[in-house]
Amino acid sequence: MADVMWDRTNWNREGQEVTFLYKRSVPCSGKITSSRVLYGGDVQHTVMLDVPTEIRGYVRNVVCVQESDLLEQEVV
Repeated sequence: MADVMWDRTNWNREGQEVTFLYKRSVPCSGKITSSRVLYGGDVQHTVMLDVPTEIRGYVRNVVCVQESDLLEQEVV
């Protein structure tokens, strides 16, 4: 995938509902509860999942996902 540049004026997606593949394998959906810019410029979102999901043997209610992972899936 080409270098993804996020909109620098609208990187905060708090409150938005998203559907995505966590680690490109586990289907998840939920609401973004916080967003932050990481060192290096990527944006990370904390997502409260709609349904607790088992990931690598642990049931998770919250996951962190990169903006570039969300954008990659929205394009498809």
